[in-house]
Amino acid sequence: MQAYKFNANLGLLPLFADAVARAVDAGDAQRRPLLVIPLPLAPKRLAERGFNQSALLGAQVAKILGLRFEPRGMLRVRETPPQTGLNREARLKNVRGAFDCTHRLDGHVAIVDDVMTTGATLSEAAKVLKKAGAARVTAWVIARATRGDAAIGVGLKTVPFDDHKG
Repeated sequence: MQAYKFNANLGLLPLFADAVARAVDAGDAQRRPLLVIPLPLAPKRLAERGFNQSALLGAQVAKILGLRFEPRGMLRVRETPPQTGLNREARLKNVRGAFDCTHRLDGHVAIVDDVMTTGATLSEAAKVLKKAGAARVTAWVIARATRGDAAIGVGLKTVPFDDHKG
C-alpha cells in the first residue's frame, strides 16, 4: 500500500482495482451504487503527490464494474494535517468541514479510499454526501488499518454509513 500511495508504484493499481471489483461483484448486484466518488485530496497534497490514489482506484473499479464515476463528485475545501498518529476523536475534529459536494445526489453512492483506520474521514465524507441527497453511502477501501496503523489484508471493506442523516 505504501509503495502505491507514497512511491507512485501505479503498477499495483490493477491488482487493487481487481480485488475491489471482485469483492463488489460477489455482493448483491441490486445493492450496487449508482455512482462512485473518490475521496478527494487537498490541492496542496495532490500537488505534492502528483496523483490522487483514491481517484485512480475509483476510476478503475467503476470501469471494471460498468458504474458511473465522478472524479469531482466531492471537493476537499479545507487543508487538514495528516491523520497519522491521531486518535478517533482528534481525527473527527481534524476532518470536520473538510469536504463539500456541489452536486445533487440521488440513490446509493460509493466512496472510494485506499485505507480506512478509524473511519473518521469516511464518516465525514458520508455526511456531506448524505446532505447532498445520497440515500445510502458505502465506503470501498483496499486496506483496513488497525492499532499502530499496520494495514491488514488487501480486499474490500464495505462500510455502510446509513446512520448519517446529514
